[in-house]
Amino acid sequence: MNTNISAKEIDLNKHLIVDIRTIEEINELSIKNTHLYPIDFNTAKEDEVKSYFEKLYKESDKALVIMCRSGARSSMLCEFLNQEEKIAYNLMGGIIAMCQNYPEMIKN
Repeated sequence: MNTNISAKEIDLNKHLIVDIRTIEEINELSIKNTHLYPIDFNTAKEDEVKSYFEKLYKESDKALVIMCRSGARSSMLCEFLNQEEKIAYNLMGGIIAMCQNYPEMIKN
């Protein structure tokens, strides 16, 4: 199953975008209407990450789209989350693609 999604396919009525970039990256640039969950992949604990996303799956009726800067970290997280038979979509191109496709959504 392909779990990649392009920025052009994003529909905020159907998708919940989860921004997993670091606090520093988020403070530098962010997108409106995203859910912030900064993850430091060097110190993150698998059980805490899994628990957090389990809660999101239960609370939201939208499909989860994971966003980082370029799509690499979100791809790794999607692989991890999708092992549990839950579906998380990787936003190809990350926030860079969102900014190119939806400049009106940039939040300063």
